[in-house]
Amino acid sequence: MADIQMLEPWLNQRFNRIVQARQKRIADWDRAHRDKKDAALREVKPLFDLLNTKNHKVKHQTLISPSLSRSPASFPAHNPQTQHRISGIPSPF
Repeated sequence: MADIQMLEPWLNQRFNRIVQARQKRIADWDRAHRDKKDAALREVKPLFDLLNTKNHKVKHQTLISPSLSRSPASFPAHNPQTQHRISGIPSPF
């Protein structure tokens, strides 16, 4: 391990084996859970289709007003009564 010339190829081989083992675990998991994954996709697909329908978009577009600004000026003014001072004494509650 102290020899740099031997360490680099060993590290490269080790890394490659780790990557291959990870890819195999992922492929094995995918094969083992393919039916569940496909069933979940079939269950969720109608919901995606519903979200992408024109009627749904038009119906809910009115809820989103593009005219509203997100600038700080559109927020209410500062209210000093809502500020809570932190004292040096811990609260018993």
